[in-house]
Amino acid sequence: MTKYPENSSEALIQALSHPLIGGVELDVRLTKDNEVVIFHDATLERMTNEIGFVRDKTWKQLKELTLISDRYHTKISKLSNFLKRVHTSKIILIELKEETGDYKILADQVCRILDRYSNLNLYLVSFRADLIKYIEKKYPKYRVSVFVNHFINYKCVHSSFSFQAITPALVDDVKHTKETFVYAIYHLSTVKLVQKKIGNHPIGMITDQALKFAKAS
Repeated sequence: MTKYPENSSEALIQALSHPLIGGVELDVRLTKDNEVVIFHDATLERMTNEIGFVRDKTWKQLKELTLISDRYHTKISKLSNFLKRVHTSKIILIELKEETGDYKILADQVCRILDRYSNLNLYLVSFRADLIKYIEKKYPKYRVSVFVNHFINYKCVHSSFSFQAITPALVDDVKHTKETFVYAIYHLSTVKLVQKKIGNHPIGMITDQALKFAKAS
């Protein structure tokens, strides 16, 4: 949908500006000096010319790196810098990523940033149930959930979280009494199948091909 690198501020702002796109999903991690940056992978090599872990670099080091795509290059962004540019009521779904370190530091840092943006339509999600439960207890004002599939967090499929984030394979397994996001959508046929099964229930489709699918459906 965009010429800009994934998880760049430019790509996210461009997506939010499109009338057929209802929101964006982005990934955040901690730097060595506990700044919150927008970056998907734990390591740098896929998206930059640098190697190593994001967690082992300071923000001063990371901000000098270039995010690479086939058509356009830009810089890594801090979460706070991106949110300053958002002026819309569209969904901002933030995935918190922390595989090895103290998830509480990431959770606290993210929530402190979000406290300054109560006007935005924010959702927090992670594959780590312990991280989300921590936020749910300490920061109850935020809408939270975990990504659920048949192999990860399946015991949370009927949880009390604010919303649910499931794969297409789980659409028949859950009650659609709360807001639902369906992720891991790669084909238009899957979009149509999910829409048919859920009917009029509000649903968000998380996909890298949002504009293509929105135009087709």
